[in-house]
Amino acid sequence: MTADPAPAPPPPRARSGLRLGPLVAVMYFNVSGGPFGLEGLVGAVGPGVAVLLLLATPLLYSVPEALLVGELASMLPVEGGYYRWVRRAFNRFWGYWNGWLSWVYSLIDMAIYPVLFLQYLRFFAPGLGRFDAWLLALALIWGATWLNLRGTRVV
Repeated sequence: MTADPAPAPPPPRARSGLRLGPLVAVMYFNVSGGPFGLEGLVGAVGPGVAVLLLLATPLLYSVPEALLVGELASMLPVEGGYYRWVRRAFNRFWGYWNGWLSWVYSLIDMAIYPVLFLQYLRFFAPGLGRFDAWLLALALIWGATWLNLRGTRVV
């Protein structure tokens, strides 16, 4: 009688997840959109009102939204987020439209970030050529695409 050979260990998998620093950066830019536009706000309403608005906005909008998302995510722990929650609450039609409109909004919204990045970069590097700007914008887009394809499971 011969002994069966031991099964081979599974091949190592690439680590899919974000460490704390990149996770905080993704969350910050996903929620706030960065500081773009603050210059106009301070100029239009003055520094006192601008600071008041910057303190009130998270308390009146962002914190309740974060609590809502946290509550829904713990009650309905499914992949799909808003789409699945809307589909369950209303029906497949409104779930579809929520998913579709979120996708269109994200597509349009994400198109501005390479432009904003290059506008800020040109302030610090005024000699940046057109070809170099295109390469940097493509690198930013492909970097975000890679991060999305890699996955953002919290580790």
